[in-house]
Amino acid sequence: MESFVQQRKTTSRDARVEGLRLLACFFVICLHAKPSSVVEGTPVFARYLFSNLIADAITIFFLMTGFYFARKEPYLKRLIKCLRQIVLPAFVYTLFFLAYESNWFRNTTISNVFHSLLECVRTWTPVIHNTGHLWYLYIHVLLVVLSPVLVWFMDHCLSARWQQVLCLLIVGGSFFLNDTLSNGLFHCTQIPLTSLIPAILLVFAGHSLFHLLEQIGLTVYLPIVSFLLYLSINIQRANSLTRGTIQMSDAMFSFSGVACGALLCTVFLSLPKRARAFDNIINTLASTTFVVYIWHVLMMEFTITFGIKVPFVQLVTDGTESLFSYLSYTLSFSLLIFAACALLAFLYRGLRNGLYRLLSPKTSASET
Repeated sequence: MESFVQQRKTTSRDARVEGLRLLACFFVICLHAKPSSVVEGTPVFARYLFSNLIADAITIFFLMTGFYFARKEPYLKRLIKCLRQIVLPAFVYTLFFLAYESNWFRNTTISNVFHSLLECVRTWTPVIHNTGHLWYLYIHVLLVVLSPVLVWFMDHCLSARWQQVLCLLIVGGSFFLNDTLSNGLFHCTQIPLTSLIPAILLVFAGHSLFHLLEQIGLTVYLPIVSFLLYLSINIQRANSLTRGTIQMSDAMFSFSGVACGALLCTVFLSLPKRARAFDNIINTLASTTFVVYIWHVLMMEFTITFGIKVPFVQLVTDGTESLFSYLSYTLSFSLLIFAACALLAFLYRGLRNGLYRLLSPKTSASET
């Protein structure tokens, strides 16, 4: 396996990691786009299976953070990058949605807008309607702020192979215990401050996993075995959901969810590197994922507001509740939303870089 951990010395990208990031972002859109897994009161196994296959995107994001934090990057640079790539776009999105929902501020006051934004900061929770999906980014910002401590711990306490194996066992055992206690250990929710501890554990687990995979080396069997395990766990989860023994919300920060996220990471990172041209395409698309993640919910609402969704559904489905219609709609609609948001990301980047060049003509703006 060609080294991806050694990239900690540079800021270059590995298309395997970026491809995983791209897939996880697409999974998030599919989760928000897919129709219900219950049809006319009857749970549908195939729909639950698909839902579980895409359910662990946020877990993958946190595991990947363990890789990104391994890069030797100055703390100030990491903070500025976070501000530029996450905080500013999320603020613009929140402000835009407040304007859009209030008929461009005609139905509200500046005082109410300021109070809403202040409440998000005070509680560190996206409390504004249609911004709830930003909870992951709120946690990510906290992780970036805490990154010097996290990186120090990973460098000094997770450097040896036995420490990395022990870390994975402790993290896995912790989530298993949390499942046994019905979420009584971590009290995981989509409220950022309550999910910070499990997120940190996933960062440590991701760091350990990436290093162990590099030490294991590339084998033809590893991605195949990992994918089969990933598939078998999700079949079991879908079967339990169909029978009603667990709820879909139980997948969030569950032991099985963490295992599936780790297995999917293993599948991608065990793949051989592709041609440079292919890697460049993956890296370019993956660079849009933060903006795509932020804007996809509102973009979905635009398809309803502007009368796009209904004719689109009629175009890509057969008018029934068949599995074909379910998958055809979910995948094609998610691709449409991703493409629209990616275009927005490229436009935002162009405007931002143009502004940088205008303010500092002798310094070209760096690409994200």
